[in-house]
Amino acid sequence: MKSRILEQICSVALRSSFPAPAKLKRSLKNMKECRTTRYGGRVVQCPKCGTIKTIYNSCNQRGCPICHKRNQKLWEHRVLESLLNTNHFHLVFSIPQVFTAVWLRHKKEFMNAFFECVKRAIATISSDYGVTPGCVAVFQSHGRGMVYKPHIHCALTAGGITSDGKWVSLGSIAYTRLAKVIQDNLIKELLRKDIDKNELPDEKEIDNREWTVYSTYYQDSAEKIVRYLSHTANGVVINLNQDIGEDLVSGTMRFTENHAGKQISTELQKTTFVERYLNHIPPPHTVTVRYYGLYSNQYSSKLEELQKEFPIEINYEDKELVDHCPECHTPMDIIKTLEPYEVVMSYEEFCNHDPPENLKKLTVIGPALF
Repeated sequence: MKSRILEQICSVALRSSFPAPAKLKRSLKNMKECRTTRYGGRVVQCPKCGTIKTIYNSCNQRGCPICHKRNQKLWEHRVLESLLNTNHFHLVFSIPQVFTAVWLRHKKEFMNAFFECVKRAIATISSDYGVTPGCVAVFQSHGRGMVYKPHIHCALTAGGITSDGKWVSLGSIAYTRLAKVIQDNLIKELLRKDIDKNELPDEKEIDNREWTVYSTYYQDSAEKIVRYLSHTANGVVINLNQDIGEDLVSGTMRFTENHAGKQISTELQKTTFVERYLNHIPPPHTVTVRYYGLYSNQYSSKLEELQKEFPIEINYEDKELVDHCPECHTPMDIIKTLEPYEVVMSYEEFCNHDPPENLKKLTVIGPALF
């Protein structure tokens, strides 16, 4: 399914007439060689039943529909390792839809400006409550049906440390004040990023009711928040494991999404589907995750102390991160590392190392596509 989706995207985006940046088209060509000999790989063997398998490496391109799942899990674990096992707020900073056109024209500058506003908003918590919380901020550009909707999610500790290093819990925070900080500073920050004033929306065009902060309270840790955000990490904004259908007659693509426990179906023209998919892939060298307060580098030593007080346990035995035997599901061992374009012609050389007794039942799995 995932490789077919990539074929559909490339069939449209790699046309000379399709208006995609040259760097993005190069990324798509790299994706087409994901999990092939180009990137090297490894030969693994099951220590229990002796099954041998060749696995080729990922392209690691943002937005790749082939290797996104593994990269999302890696991102998820990397973020969770830096958090505290304490209560968190899940904040969503939403801005008026009229700013979407600015984001489409100046994605990197817009993201940096928006993050700066969120950083200021989080700083008001320190000044208002006398504590420094920890915050992980994640930029997202999509809404239901892959529509363009720039917003920022935050996993914010429901508490923080005082000036003398003591931990203090917070029962609630003033969300309207946080939204006001974004409202008062976004245009100023966009101008500081050298975006022409004429490209920004006029005050009359802005619906001030759309400056909002949505909040949900989670007990014990931010694990559920991070796992939710990981689903769209690395520029893949829909669940590619679900059915994505193509109507050859009408030239449309249909896909489903889960929103609040409900399955929502969307049908788009193929060119629109591809255009939206590609626009949601972050530009090169853009940082889509920021750390503030206790979670920033400034407080790294203090965070290490607090992590001993609020330890978090992460289960690393994910099928996307560990090579499991297709026969008995035992974690497999690497027995050879492959260089780029190196091909294993025969597994006979690996059968001289006293294999398990049932190696004669060996099932050889060729180059993996997924």
